[in-house]
Amino acid sequence: LFRSKRKIINPNPNVNKILQDRYIEKNFINELGLKTVNYINLEDQNQLEEFKSKYNKIMIKTRKMGYDGKGQLEINHQNDKYKLETKDHFIAEEKIILKYELSLISTRYKSNKITHFLPSQNYHEDQILRQTLNPCSNILLHHFQKMKIINEKIMSNLNYIGTMCTE
Repeated sequence: LFRSKRKIINPNPNVNKILQDRYIEKNFINELGLKTVNYINLEDQNQLEEFKSKYNKIMIKTRKMGYDGKGQLEINHQNDKYKLETKDHFIAEEKIILKYELSLISTRYKSNKITHFLPSQNYHEDQILRQTLNPCSNILLHHFQKMKIINEKIMSNLNYIGTMCTE
């Protein structure tokens, strides 16, 4: 006879339900009191048109599986036409212009101790990462403390054990 032994898997695979769905992830982040861009879950064409009327530029993104510009569409003007395919799941976000993006890799251990790498500075073109500087320039290191607090809040609230990168 074989005895089945249960193994604990870290990070908990249930975390993926939150972190791999842009809409659920943004809701989670905002519930923690952290700010994201303005966004909505798109369920029909009327919602898209209403959201477009509020912002100069918006991004339509798939809720799941988008990266490096894939699963994303930029709408620059109120007059841009896009027919929403409601069989898929999308969010709309207010488009913001970034000079750069900062990212921080952190590890949370079973003991709840958290360690952090130095932040990276990321440059994008057309929603695609083109260059990363690590560590970021000294001018930007003053953001490091705030970034650590954000990562610690996210990891603790997810009861996340493992290594994570936030941007």
